[in-house]
Amino acid sequence: MSDELPPEIEAKLPPLGWSANGIVLRVGDGDTLRVRVFRDFEIRLLNCWCPETKLDKRVPAAKRAEAKAAGIRAALHLDELAANQRVRVRILGSADGDFRDSTSMKRVLGDVYLLRDGTNLAEAMVAAGHATREKIK
Repeated sequence: MSDELPPEIEAKLPPLGWSANGIVLRVGDGDTLRVRVFRDFEIRLLNCWCPETKLDKRVPAAKRAEAKAAGIRAALHLDELAANQRVRVRILGSADGDFRDSTSMKRVLGDVYLLRDGTNLAEAMVAAGHATREKIK
């Protein structure tokens, strides 16, 4: 499998420094994917906050069903975009190589780009109206 890409797509992707190419195995919800690089990782998209796919007790009771439905729509949209796609995953780490601040709830925090066209999945989810760039409090 060759990772040589057309220059116009390569220009949209982050450098390979703390990045690796892999394949999306499954979508967990609107902002989480399982990606196989050299092993399987749960990747939590950076700058992408989607409603939960389960009933979220932090949401007022009257709005929980709609929030769950929005979460399911977000997960379905991400699945349409990314299922079984080749991607580049970029993980943020500190200068000393420590990834301690790059994990959340056993997930790795990172950017994920489709290799077919350079699409940043977090940006695509926000543009489609399924996510926000910042957590809604």
